[in-house]
Amino acid sequence: MNLIIKFQRANQTIAAAVSIVLLLILGTNTLSAQVNFQPGYIVKNSGDTLSGWLDYRVSGVLNQSCSFRLNKDAPITVFKPDELSAYHFDNDKTFVSEKVDDTTVY
Repeated sequence: MNLIIKFQRANQTIAAAVSIVLLLILGTNTLSAQVNFQPGYIVKNSGDTLSGWLDYRVSGVLNQSCSFRLNKDAPITVFKPDELSAYHFDNDKTFVSEKVDDTTVY
């Protein structure tokens, strides 16, 4: 009887350790995939252009907001479509603000 109980506890301990390791691995991959700053620039509604770093995410997010920082250590500023004329990733996509059905979108 004691042997069976000890064996079950050992299995539970191993299962818990494996679960923790898997969660750490999956969590680390998810966190690193969430921030992907690439060089580019923003064009403010005033016409001013600022070069810096833009967070490159999937298109469904890119057309809703633009996360910008002047350099890799600077704080992040999030701009909505009505706050910018455009933003551009170097050697890649350009997003231009347009009014569609009375809503400003990229």
